Amino acid sequence: MTEIPAQPGKFSATLVLEDEVRLGGVLSTLLDGRLQLEAVVILDDLEGDEPVTITTGSSAVLSIVGDIPNAPERANVTISGLSGDSVTLSFDLSDQMLALGYRAAIAAGPSEVELVEQAQTEEEEDEQAEESASLSDSLANLDLRQRGPEPVSAEYAELLERLEFDALDQLERALFPFMADLSAHLQGLSSRLQQHPSGRNRHFEAASALRRKGDTVVARLVKQVQSYFQDLTPRISDDQLRQFDKSQAGAENLDLVGTHEFEDYLAIDRMVTAGQEQHRLGLEALTVRTAELIGADPNKLRLPIHVRQLSRAFQQALRPEDLAPNVQTHIFDYFADRFIRQLDGYYEPLNEMLAEGGVRPRVEAEIRMQGSLLEQGEDIKRPHRPPRLRAIKSEQEAAGDGEIEVARPLGRPSQPHEDPAKRAQMHQHLGEQIAAAVGHTDPQRLYQSVIEALNFRRQAQGLAGAGGMALPADTPVSGTWDGATVPSTEVDQGRLADAQSIARALSALQHSSQAREDVQEIDSLREYLAAHREQIADLQDTSGLTAESLNQLDLV
Repeated sequence: MTEIPAQPGKFSATLVLEDEVRLGGVLSTLLDGRLQLEAVVILDDLEGDEPVTITTGSSAVLSIVGDIPNAPERANVTISGLSGDSVTLSFDLSDQMLALGYRAAIAAGPSEVELVEQAQTEEEEDEQAEESASLSDSLANLDLRQRGPEPVSAEYAELLERLEFDALDQLERALFPFMADLSAHLQGLSSRLQQHPSGRNRHFEAASALRRKGDTVVARLVKQVQSYFQDLTPRISDDQLRQFDKSQAGAENLDLVGTHEFEDYLAIDRMVTAGQEQHRLGLEALTVRTAELIGADPNKLRLPIHVRQLSRAFQQALRPEDLAPNVQTHIFDYFADRFIRQLDGYYEPLNEMLAEGGVRPRVEAEIRMQGSLLEQGEDIKRPHRPPRLRAIKSEQEAAGDGEIEVARPLGRPSQPHEDPAKRAQMHQHLGEQIAAAVGHTDPQRLYQSVIEALNFRRQAQGLAGAGGMALPADTPVSGTWDGATVPSTEVDQGRLADAQSIARALSALQHSSQAREDVQEIDSLREYLAAHREQIADLQDTSGLTAESLNQLDLV
């Protein structure tokens, strides 16, 4: 649907993209209140033939060209649409007064003197453009990339715009009182919890910070969700809130898992898992209806206001405040209990609005009758927590064995008489328990479970002793650089790399771009350190690793 400017007034304007490339064009208003920059050209001399890429959802800085009385100040805008050589611009909800200023200035139009000055400016710009490249050449270097499909009809386009407006408006209205309640909650915790050894009351500091900057946090969150609406079918999924696997890592870091970062992941994962289950019907109905608006596969649609996206936006909105990790865990739990749990009243009106507009009005009934209409991704299909150990014990008792072996920490391997098949079965069940525990247990217990699983893996693979023979109980053990677990008597204990040495070595590697790139090409961080330990100061001339170091490296 062609967008017709609403007002005859126009101004020359510049748009500075995120990569600081400057674009020029003629600014006008649209019927829906957004702005449009027409006849877009590149104002900068660019090196090489690489085109300038413009994508919807990206941010830019807008300013009017010329000495115009009462001209509005520079504005941060979002690129919300692309058509031909025109760019459609939207303001954040928090900048509506500035948006009104721009629309008023354009509606008033420039005076005759201003028109002459503007014409002279445009003539000078045309001369400069002719010296570097023709207008067609400039446009050829513009890659106007529309991310995501368009609505299938004008009616659906209006419904999609209304969905975005209502969703963001109601979200903002709900977040303001929540942030006030959150500050009060942290204030209460500050007087009940044991304080930091340094004497600083981190919960009180967080309560004070959020009381002062709660509106800013809300604005960040809403802006993030608004950006999701600009790309409903992203080519690269960002649904995983915290990606800890190597495939998601860039060369700029080693993708290491910090303890506090892992705790944050667990808290958010619990929140997302519980929210998805509680609001399953409303979320699926809204996903199917939104996909219907743009003619997309609902399995490939990223619903901007899904529990997962709201949680991710909340996490990112808090990040600039640099709150203490233990405080963030309490914040995420409170967000899950007092915000995510209340989303029924948020999703239901949005579904009703789309149903009344004729978009799959009976989809809830279809889901109830047929079950889920969506393919369940692996990241949301988590097993329930069955009584695994009790079931195994019952099987053993029925076979005449009344004892059951449980996982031991590294340093206490299994007895030599243990059946390897039984040990492998226990290993499998332990892994299932760990997967089930992600949403239900505390980080310390989960961390210990992972460590115990690593021990079981070594035993199952025959790495617990020389020749694959299990070691006697209570035998002190250490690790070798090839990943084996051996009796401590077989390695020089005075030259073992402890956890502190490993941490210092990894910290040093963070500053080497070549090391970061090399690490991304291998499957084992331990193997990389082993191969390069003579070039790493903290690992030179080491005979092996302490048991703790080997566990931590395998966990990474």
